[in-house]
Amino acid sequence: MTETQNPSFTMIVSTFQRRDMVCETVQTIGRIRYDGPFELVVIVDGSDDGTAEALEKLTLPFPYRVMWQPNGGLGHARNSGAALVRLGGQRPALALECHFDGCECLCVPP
Repeated sequence: MTETQNPSFTMIVSTFQRRDMVCETVQTIGRIRYDGPFELVVIVDGSDDGTAEALEKLTLPFPYRVMWQPNGGLGHARNSGAALVRLGGQRPALALECHFDGCECLCVPP
């Protein structure tokens, strides 16, 4: 995806204090094969365990953004992620979320 292209969808991942788990999840998302442009937005909701720094070191085959914010809870993290979606200024047609609020989630491509 080039800077001028808008993604056809955005994945929003929100996390709190799950550095290793979210990094593993983001790496599995990086193995997804999709012919169209998409992006990943990761919201680090107040984590002080080095999550944001670890995420920023990852290399993915598509654009992704990491945003750290003071802890505001899951709803606030989701809303912050949605506010960063770049679909030509329109609301997302599809938003996929993986969040880490007492559970682990891996996106495993077929």
